[in-house]
Amino acid sequence: MELILPGIRADFALSERYAYRAESPLELPVHVLLGDGDEHVDLDRAAGWALECATPPQRHVFAGGHFFLTDHQSEILDPMRRIVASHTAVA
Repeated sequence: MELILPGIRADFALSERYAYRAESPLELPVHVLLGDGDEHVDLDRAAGWALECATPPQRHVFAGGHFFLTDHQSEILDPMRRIVASHTAVA
């Protein structure tokens, strides 16, 4: 508990104090990954990223709930490696 509790408290404090501020859209590619059965983040809510980006974000929907990452690691990591490599090469 000594190791975990400070992080949890910090997360709650950040959540309580957060206030959205509109700023310039992100000038970088954004990839939104989500599970089609996620009870916390639905497709409409994820679509909100479009408001924060200069170009439309790419949405990747996977079967599963909030922890879909666990079941789809290779499906997610392989494309992520390609995305990072392509943008690293450009930079």
